[in-house]
This record gives sequence, structure tokens and C-alpha cells, in this order.
Amino acid sequence: MEKKYYVLTSKDSSRKVFYDIWDNVKKFPRKGIRTFDWLETMDQNRAEAEYFQEHGYTHLEEEIEKRKKNLQSDEAIIFTDGSHQNKNLKYVGFAAIIITAEDETQLKGCSDNSGMVKHANVSGEISAVEMAVSWAKRHGLESLYIYHDYKELKGWVDNNDHTKTDISGDYVKFINQQRDNGMKIEFTRVPGHRGFKDNERVDKLAQAAIPEPNEDMK
Repeated sequence: MEKKYYVLTSKDSSRKVFYDIWDNVKKFPRKGIRTFDWLETMDQNRAEAEYFQEHGYTHLEEEIEKRKKNLQSDEAIIFTDGSHQNKNLKYVGFAAIIITAEDETQLKGCSDNSGMVKHANVSGEISAVEMAVSWAKRHGLESLYIYHDYKELKGWVDNNDHTKTDISGDYVKFINQQRDNGMKIEFTRVPGHRGFKDNERVDKLAQAAIPEPNEDMK
């Protein structure tokens, strides 16, 4: 089993770096854990882990707020999320919050397509990004900063992670096509359910997109 860098957050909120296999790391009691394995070299992953040990997520929140204040007219910050809820497993929900220099737009949708429902939350995550990018393209935006909590949205397109389904393969083709046409798309993973304000907002929006059982689609 491959060794990776992990940062464990203990119940007293202190953080410790581990370089080990998962079977050893998972034995430790913890409040949270973050894995560092997406960068090109082990040294880069170690540096990221050590930085996170010292600073946590504070720097990322500050980066997002600074970026919001300095958006150009052709740029947007986008938060995306997908949802597949026990309240109605026949549907997949997805949502995006798009912040431009002028205003904020909220988008949401759902689908009962069997091909999407089969892939549950993953199809919702993908649909949220595709919906947001398509909206941005229609509105003449050229640079997108997408924040998401599903790891593979970045991994598939930036790290050549293997796609195992048609839906993920189509997603990679879609993003690559937009980039080939001149659109800048930058992905940043943020932690889900860790108090990130805009990530929590888009999570609730994606959940709300799923109709209640027996509710007519409108």
C-alpha cells in the first residue's frame, strides 16, 4: 500500500503530519483528516501538508475573499456542489453560486435520468460544474475560479486521474474543449462540511434542488 502525506486534526483542533499508509493512519482518533497526494512530487505534497498543519484553512478563506474584491469584468468565482439525498433517491441535485464583479447568480437543477442517478452524487458534482461553465460561456466570461469539495473534479482534468465512467470521461472532454477555446478554468478543492461559508451555501442549494417525495416537478 502506497504511503501518502496526511494531516490529522485532533479533537483539541491541533494538527499533526503523518507520512504513512492509510491502514496505520486511520487508527488514530481524530476530528478530521486531509490527504495530500495530488501534487506532482512528494516534496510538494509534504510542503503543502506542513503549511496546512500551521495555517489550516484560514489562508484559503482569505484568498477567496481577496479574489472576490479584485474580480475583473471577464472573471468569476464559482462554488459548485452536487447532492443525492435519502429524502428522494430518484433524483440527483446540483447547484452553483457564480460571483462576478457586478453581482451574484445562483443556479440549481435536478435530474431523474437513470444514468445520472446511477452515479449518485458524482453526477451531481459534474453537472454543477458543467451548468456553471455553460452559463459563464453564454455571459462572456473568460476566467473561472471554481471551488468544489469533490476531489476528482480537479483530478480528472488537471492530474490525469483515470476516468472510469462515461459521465466522467464526457466531463473531461467538456472542460478540455472550453480550455482549448480560450477559457481559463482553475479548480481548487475546498473541504466539505467544514464551515466554508460559500461551500455550505451551495451545498444547501443543491439539496434544495431535489424535490420532496411525491412533489410535482415545476
